[in-house]
Amino acid sequence: RKRAGLARALVLDPQIILCDEPDSGLDPVRTAYISQLLIDINAQIDATILIVTHNINIARTIPDNIGMLFRKELVMFGPREQLLTSEQPVVKQFLSGDRFGPIGMSE
Repeated sequence: RKRAGLARALVLDPQIILCDEPDSGLDPVRTAYISQLLIDINAQIDATILIVTHNINIARTIPDNIGMLFRKELVMFGPREQLLTSEQPVVKQFLSGDRFGPIGMSE
């Protein structure tokens, strides 16, 4: 279904493609397949692909640039490497999965 949805979007030759949680409901093998498909498509077309995801593995591999939202604010936007090495407490907590920090998931 996800491949078919992506194919339908590409037929229209869009300038922007929005992928909202492209790995939702997929096992790790299919997630890897969809991730590689998005990388390949991005290399072949002249469009921006905007991916909304909570999956840090997708965020580490697909995009050139990453934005992070926290409490309805864009707290960081820039090259993937900049986010992955960020010292911002919110970003560090998200990447590490730590329960303690500004995201507020501690008991």
